[in-house]
Amino acid sequence: VIQHRILHARDDILIRYLQQWKLEHLPMPTQEQIAAYFKAHKSDFSIPAQVHVRHILLGTKKQALQIIDKLKHGGDFAALAAAYSLDDGSKARGGDLNWFPRGVMVKSFEKAAFGLKKSSDISAPIQTKYGWHVIQLLGKRPASQRELPEVREDIINILKQEQLSTWEETLLTQANSQIVKADYRKTPKAE
Repeated sequence: VIQHRILHARDDILIRYLQQWKLEHLPMPTQEQIAAYFKAHKSDFSIPAQVHVRHILLGTKKQALQIIDKLKHGGDFAALAAAYSLDDGSKARGGDLNWFPRGVMVKSFEKAAFGLKKSSDISAPIQTKYGWHVIQLLGKRPASQRELPEVREDIINILKQEQLSTWEETLLTQANSQIVKADYRKTPKAE
């Protein structure tokens, strides 16, 4: 059993080394290839609209309305979240949920968060399966598109990974063999 593990570890090392060596010796993608990839996959490099909110999770609508009243009378959102929120994951951070795009949170929560207009706006009580939320908007980011210069290196890595996969498939076809162990299909990242 130990001898088998040693041979297996040796094979792993040799395969990883060969993949890394080949990756380092692949030709650099041309500017035309990079530009064509960017044009064909432009949506992959878009950044969706995001909001930055904090919330206080409560058990009842009545409690949520009481918190809103305290906030209207100068209450500190972070202190109220730390004292009253049922969300143990965010209350130590004053209820801060950081930035997130659509599709991450529960629909009713997300709709309320994205519906807030300006920084510091407070929502009406919002009910989800977790309880009642009071949400405060901290910021909004519009959707944006990353441009080719800022994603150039990412595209080079993607194209080199594709070249490596093609090379591996060619080797397998020429050798009339197949890779049985799925781990050997994982290729190293381009540097």
